[in-house]
Amino acid sequence: MSKKRFFISDTHWSDDRFDLFYRPFKTVKEQDDYMVEKWNSVVGKDDEVWHLGDFSTTDKGLDVVSRLNGKIHLVKGNYDDPRPDDKLEELFESVQKDKVLELSNGEEVAMNHYPADGKEDMFNLVGHIHSLWKVQRNMINVSCDAWHFTPISEDEIIFCMNAIDKFYDEHVFAGEVKANKKTVHKMNEGTDLLSEELKRTNRLAGTLNENKENGKG
Repeated sequence: MSKKRFFISDTHWSDDRFDLFYRPFKTVKEQDDYMVEKWNSVVGKDDEVWHLGDFSTTDKGLDVVSRLNGKIHLVKGNYDDPRPDDKLEELFESVQKDKVLELSNGEEVAMNHYPADGKEDMFNLVGHIHSLWKVQRNMINVSCDAWHFTPISEDEIIFCMNAIDKFYDEHVFAGEVKANKKTVHKMNEGTDLLSEELKRTNRLAGTLNENKENGKG
C-alpha cells in the first residue's frame, strides 16, 4: 500500500478548555482517547502527517505522540514555540515555523500556523482558529475542530482547492459581501478566543522560562 499524506492542527492534547473550543467532551481522557482513535482510523503507520501547530498545551500532552500512527512533521504554533526545538525534534520527524510543500497534483502549498501570515501568491494551509471557518479564497483551515477531529487527507485538500477555484461562490465567502463590510462586530474580551489563547501562551512561556532559570527544565 502506498504512503498517504495527511494534515491537521490545533489538537491541543490534554487541554481541558472544552467550552473555549466548543468541544463535546467531559474529560481530558475522553477527548484524547477519541482523537487518537479518529487519527489512527485514517492514518497508517508509514503515512506522513503534517501537524500545523498547537500539538499540545502541556508537556504531558506531548506523550500522545507515542500513541499516534504516522511519521509526524510539526509546523510550530503559539503553544509549541515556548518549547525548545531539540525537545520537539526528539518527538517529530521535523520541526519548522513554516514549510512549502508540493502536493501530488504538482501544486505547491504554503503551510504555517497563522492565517494572517499566509502568502498572497500561493495557496495556504493554516490553523490557529479552530472551527471558526474552513476555507477562504486561498486558504484551508486544517484545525481538527473544523474536520471532526480527524486528519485531512491530501486528496481532500486537493478536492477543496479545486472547489474553491472553480465552484464556490459569494455565499461561501460571506465575509466579502456588502453587509459584512459595513458592520464591525466587537467581541467582548472574555469571549475573544484568540486573545485568550495568546494570554495562555504568554503564561506558559513565562512558566517555562522561570523553570529554566531555576534549573527545573
